[in-house]
Amino acid sequence: MIYREMLSSAGYAIPFISNIKGDEKKVCVFAHGFASSKNSSTAAMMADFLEKYGIASVIFDFPCHGDSHIDYSDLRVENCVRDMRSIENWAYDVTGGAEICYFASSFGALMTICYLSRGWGRGKEVFLRCAAVDMDKSFGVKTDEVTAQIKKQGYYVYDEGFGHPLKLTEQFFDELSACDAFKMDMPRDVRVQMLHGCQDEEVDPNVAADYAALKGYPITLIDGAGHSVDNPEGIREMFELSKKLFVHE
Repeated sequence: MIYREMLSSAGYAIPFISNIKGDEKKVCVFAHGFASSKNSSTAAMMADFLEKYGIASVIFDFPCHGDSHIDYSDLRVENCVRDMRSIENWAYDVTGGAEICYFASSFGALMTICYLSRGWGRGKEVFLRCAAVDMDKSFGVKTDEVTAQIKKQGYYVYDEGFGHPLKLTEQFFDELSACDAFKMDMPRDVRVQMLHGCQDEEVDPNVAADYAALKGYPITLIDGAGHSVDNPEGIREMFELSKKLFVHE
């Protein structure tokens, strides 16, 4: 993987890593979870796996995540979605028009749904791991604590002990609360595979299953797996299902 940066449409740097050589026929765009980064162990595992089948990967940091040390006010849903568009365009151009697919986790899955529902993406295959399809309600609604911090200092500090703390503005919460996955429709010709842990305490698996049923997407639920879906069965299914979705031999 080679580290690079590119300029976003808003004028700040988007850090990303990629193993694209330039002659690939297919590229997977990765979108990480909230407070995670492009250095996600799951993304690294998947990139290595996909490379065996000739599929290159590009993994970027959302604003204020990982190596993105920009002003906290730039952490907005709108910027996350626009950055995904910039990264996809770069991958498409540098490969001379490779087929695009997506692997997205948690918050990144919600952003991918938002992105594709706008009709911006070229890709027709999407793997949604532990998709935060309820984040507009579970996190987007401002609690009294959030409101008090924003009123006092202009932002709410989110710090779960991994990654660096995030300063979240009122604008971020307002944009997130408007991201209702249940009301967004990805193009009908997009093939989707969902994977979710039955013991996920961050995103209720029942809500994920309801979303899958509403949209007609296949979902595999892994018993004993939490939000990361990283137990042996979860990892095995992640590999098998992604191969079935992405690899056409």
